[in-house]
Amino acid sequence: MSEQKNWRDLLYPAEWGFRFFITAALVWLIGREWHEPIAMAIFYALLAVTFMTLIMQAQELVRFIRAGRENVGTHQ
Repeated sequence: MSEQKNWRDLLYPAEWGFRFFITAALVWLIGREWHEPIAMAIFYALLAVTFMTLIMQAQELVRFIRAGRENVGTHQ
């Protein structure tokens, strides 16, 4: 893997956060019909993972900003 980061690498944690959020929303909707505590436990676990990916996204953004744009080519 190359050391150069691009915009796709920058958005990678956000993509997983979106997937976990959609899964949590589906579990919440199904859990309302089941009235089972396990569904709410799964929902809260997925929501916690979603917040963790949000934190990872913020860390990735900070790393990207700190690294600067020295490897980016100029556009003319």
